[in-house]
Amino acid sequence: RLHHPSATASHDQAHTTRRVARAAARHRRSRGARTKRLGSHGDLRLERRDRGRLLHPCTSHVVPVRRRNQGDLAHHQQLRQGNARTCTGSRGVLCAVRATKETRKQPVIHRRLTASMRAKKRCHRWCGHCKALQPEYEKAAKALEGIAKVAAVDCDAHGTLAQQHGVQGFPTIKMFSVDAKGKQQVSDYNGGRTADALVDYVLTSLKKQAKAKLGKGTSSGKGGSSSGGGFYPASSDVVMLSDEDFEEQVVQDDDVWFVEFFAPWCGHCKALKSDWMAAARQLKDKVKVGAVDCTGPGQSVCQKYGVQGFPTLKLFNKGAKSSPIDYQGARDQASITEFALQFWVDTSGPPEVHELTDHQVFVDHCLGKEGKAKVSKCFIAFLPDILDTGASGRNEYIKALQDAAAKYKSRSYAFFWTAAGMQNKVQTAVEVGGYGYPAFVAYAPKQNMFATHKGSVSADGLDPFFELPSGFVEVRGAFPVLDTVAAWDGLDGELPEDEFDLDELLRED
Repeated sequence: RLHHPSATASHDQAHTTRRVARAAARHRRSRGARTKRLGSHGDLRLERRDRGRLLHPCTSHVVPVRRRNQGDLAHHQQLRQGNARTCTGSRGVLCAVRATKETRKQPVIHRRLTASMRAKKRCHRWCGHCKALQPEYEKAAKALEGIAKVAAVDCDAHGTLAQQHGVQGFPTIKMFSVDAKGKQQVSDYNGGRTADALVDYVLTSLKKQAKAKLGKGTSSGKGGSSSGGGFYPASSDVVMLSDEDFEEQVVQDDDVWFVEFFAPWCGHCKALKSDWMAAARQLKDKVKVGAVDCTGPGQSVCQKYGVQGFPTLKLFNKGAKSSPIDYQGARDQASITEFALQFWVDTSGPPEVHELTDHQVFVDHCLGKEGKAKVSKCFIAFLPDILDTGASGRNEYIKALQDAAAKYKSRSYAFFWTAAGMQNKVQTAVEVGGYGYPAFVAYAPKQNMFATHKGSVSADGLDPFFELPSGFVEVRGAFPVLDTVAAWDGLDGELPEDEFDLDELLRED
């Protein structure tokens, strides 16, 4: 207990403050004894000096611990009851008192407002964020009554406990739970500081634990998690990821992934949302685009990869998933797409040129399913018959197509070839066949239009056509279904055997 003389100030405040500071300094020098921390409470750290004495926070007097003053105790009682907010010590030093529901039951703690004490950082400021959170936290506690226990820890009074759990700022919110195996789990809450956000987080976590005990995940049919509060709609090309499927979906996958680590309440994340979805559409079939909710079932993943702010964008390259690349560029669709495409171009192999052996090949790489085109342009080469060019001549044409595919692989293009006469319905639809082979056609699946190249088939002649095809006309009706034909075996062609005997024809003549 602290002895607190109740004499009123009789001297000038500034003059008295300087006197007190000098007196305290003289006393410290004269004692010379090593001090031992008694502990801290509120805005004051107490120190124990030798022979059981306490340094009085207001007067800097060293007084016996057992010494009491009835008048001071009455004044302290008023402070405990919240009837007094400030007091004046015997040397006229102003002391501020924090009178709250918790501290009313504790010995009254004063904070001496002198320059010397502030310089030594012996006083802690009262946490404004904690005060702002208090009403929302109490609402959440009432809403979760009977569902989850909501508690609070005074880190001034229980500093050791705060250190054990790595508390470095205030307020820090942690959730303690038990997984399906009976192991305690501790997770940091980084969501919004509202009652709704707190309740949603707890309920989502409890739902996840219940599903885990049933042996079921929380992933959606799209292969990603259904978490995130619907932040990204299921119809978008952004794959929602969670702690449960991140390893399988991203780390063990052979494709390149571009992942956003976000928080639903984050204003910058909301601003990025439309651009991220647009980039996912542009990068489709080249770079997979995902998102992780760091306030929901993706917390462990976010901690693993050191996410400290929102949104954080990381690119996971195949073969180096443990060391993702941080994206530091502009957060717009064009910049994001350009970065990911350039990375994909530099690291991926040459694209494949597909032979049109059946309709499914054209659907998988050009038309897409349910009217969702895979690419913007599909280039089809109708090559001469194998008897006209032989295997070497055909391979030269295919090599030219492969070079063009490699040159323009950053674009939304797909390349195909077929031999003359093998896909007659397609030839009729795109009006090929009346001027010889090879013939090259550009088909736009979204518009169902085509353009035909009628110039030189050399590299110089084809480049402008691949660069910017023009002269598109609409296909009459729907694009035809391709015939199923045998794939080329890579060999030279053979003339068909005669179906009649020439000698017999000559004899008949």
